[in-house]
Amino acid sequence: MFTVPTPRRIEGFRLPDETVILLRQHASTDGSRLLTSHGNGLATDIYYPLWVRFLRHCEIVASEMRTTGGIR
Repeated sequence: MFTVPTPRRIEGFRLPDETVILLRQHASTDGSRLLTSHGNGLATDIYYPLWVRFLRHCEIVASEMRTTGGIR
């Protein structure tokens, strides 16, 4: 079991079809940027055990399309 840390910032990104994707920023903004997404039907958070290894040196931007709830 794991707990995903609270993001530094959450922003909505509006696509051309008016769908909003939530982007969560984790860790430092000084390092390289790593974008994560689910892509296979699972939520981005399920990959936390993988992307937590990059938190010390990277800015993590987690894109979560499943939690927007149809925001327009």
